Amino acid sequence: MRFKYSACVDELKKLLERENLTLVISDGKEYFTSREKGIRPLLNFAESGKSFLAAADKIVGKAAALLYAFIGISALYAEVITHDAVRVCDIYGISVAFGALTDKIVNRDGNGLCPMEEAVSSVNEPISAVRAVKNRLNELRANNASD
Repeated sequence: MRFKYSACVDELKKLLERENLTLVISDGKEYFTSREKGIRPLLNFAESGKSFLAAADKIVGKAAALLYAFIGISALYAEVITHDAVRVCDIYGISVAFGALTDKIVNRDGNGLCPMEEAVSSVNEPISAVRAVKNRLNELRANNASD
């Protein structure tokens, strides 16, 4: 695993921690931030059509790593990252640094695998991950509306 820890990523990491954010992403000129939990903010960036340079994120699983590959980042800091996400970063040439490495991301109830990780379990292409994540979010929203 290589660590080309750029000054940009270092700045994003500091901003993530100082402002208690869940996500900070940069296109090299501007910073974009979110405090929203989950993968929705990252999906919004992926659907924006913009390319980004670097990001700092609280939690990165395989789904998020594939979305980061889709938007073209070259450097990432994650407070917590999965082994699968690190492999995705290696495949797509994303330099990664992290605080903690884990086997899996659990769902918000703590009783199973994160639904986004389930959605991309057999996905290895970034464009397919965008579709899988979007479909799973729509399914979850429809299920919550019917409750």
